[in-house]
Amino acid sequence: MVTPALAFVAVAVSSIACAKPAGYADTIQERDLLSGKEKIEPESGYVYIRSPIPQGGVLLLLPDEAAIARYEAEWAAALAVVQQKYPAKLEDWEFRTRLAHGKGQKLPEKPIEPTPENFSIGPIEERNPVFYGLHISASTESPQSYSYLLRVEPGRYAYYGPVSKGRDGLSGTCYCMGTVSFEVKAGRITDTGKFFPSGMLAFGLPVSLQSYPNEQADFRAHGKLDNFFGLAIGRMPRVAGILAYDRDRVIDLKAQAEAAAVATPDAGTAETAPVAAAGIEG
Repeated sequence: MVTPALAFVAVAVSSIACAKPAGYADTIQERDLLSGKEKIEPESGYVYIRSPIPQGGVLLLLPDEAAIARYEAEWAAALAVVQQKYPAKLEDWEFRTRLAHGKGQKLPEKPIEPTPENFSIGPIEERNPVFYGLHISASTESPQSYSYLLRVEPGRYAYYGPVSKGRDGLSGTCYCMGTVSFEVKAGRITDTGKFFPSGMLAFGLPVSLQSYPNEQADFRAHGKLDNFFGLAIGRMPRVAGILAYDRDRVIDLKAQAEAAAVATPDAGTAETAPVAAAGIEG
């Protein structure tokens, strides 16, 4: 008998299409894994999510040093291009301004000179959203439970919130004011359990996945995120031992506990001052 946790579900554009919409993670079905059609690849990362209902969400791949270096190089190259074109744009504006003066017409707006202070190619964090869970095919084995095994790029991810991506755009809530992040390692399944849909630290892989390298997600408090997609703004509810708030300030409870453990003296030694809560500035 197939247990509810085995009910991997697939992403589909519609009831008659199976293509993966742009921005969606590859979702692996259990039958394909068991048949050998799919496999756990050593160069890819994997995220396992379990939910009692069909659930959409977004994970943001946070940039590492290499990604930041590539982004900065791209920004510098793009800035050089627009700066090179600016003199011609300015000359054209001056010409059109003289014509407008002569005809008594409204003057054209002067082009803004691109500088390092005002030039942008967009936020780096916005470049790697991973959507999951929309337009799923319900499991016939267990309509009460849904599971997702996502193939993603290894790295550190922040949970952006319960967001769905449809034909009419995005809907949902951005956890812009506080959320969590976790590491996804290459060649391993990172078990997030029921955390995203319920906030519960309830882990456990189905039998079909237990033989693969795996580990439970180490959730950590993450600071504020920009509202890239213009969604309703919110924050992840407090999570015991992981995430708390002091008004609008995000508190990393794990970092606080780790700092306190380092500062705690061995038995028989003098007491030390309490360790302050670790905060994450937005």
